[in-house]
Amino acid sequence: MERNNGISHLFYTRIHSIFYCAFVWLAYLILAVPCIAQQNTYSHVLGKVIDENTRRPIAGASVLVKEEKIGDATDLTGRYDIILPPGTFTINVSHPHYQSSRRDCVTVREGKKTVLNVSLLPILIDTLYWKAKAESDIAVGDVHIYSCDTRMPLTRTGLFDSILRKYGFSYRNNCKDPIEALKVYNKIVYRYLEIRNGPDWEKRLYDDLRKNSQKIRSPR
Repeated sequence: MERNNGISHLFYTRIHSIFYCAFVWLAYLILAVPCIAQQNTYSHVLGKVIDENTRRPIAGASVLVKEEKIGDATDLTGRYDIILPPGTFTINVSHPHYQSSRRDCVTVREGKKTVLNVSLLPILIDTLYWKAKAESDIAVGDVHIYSCDTRMPLTRTGLFDSILRKYGFSYRNNCKDPIEALKVYNKIVYRYLEIRNGPDWEKRLYDDLRKNSQKIRSPR
């Protein structure tokens, strides 16, 4: 009799353990499935950015999603991968040495990978023209340093311009021509200014600007 009771107790103990494990597993599934389903609502837009002419990958290209304010930079193979919710987006692709490209109405579907490959045209500049322009300006004493930085209100003040003229140049804003063209021009000008003013001329220039900063009033 005692033996039968022991067997029954062991049997019920094992049944209880089985039901307990099954209950824990079921609870895990109930809690985990909604999270997994929620994660799956996000999809990918991915692809490769290449040079239109050479068909070679472009590393360091910026791929931005306008509506989500997020993006990615291409790796050494020109590839990018962005996680997005389902929807329709505008994607901008840019690189300092290439013409930008915009793709409108890119549709991303739930749980899907949207492949968007983009080819960019290189920015072509007339290097000889900009070199000749720099040398011509130096010859007539009308030397500029070009930039597309519009956040310099000091360029509109007479005192600022007079300090620059002391060092033999003036500052000019130029956002129409390619940045690469401005770099060609500025490189030659910087070489000239270093010969004219000495190797530490930029430090002395900024020291002069700081000394006179109290006299310069930003325009309203």
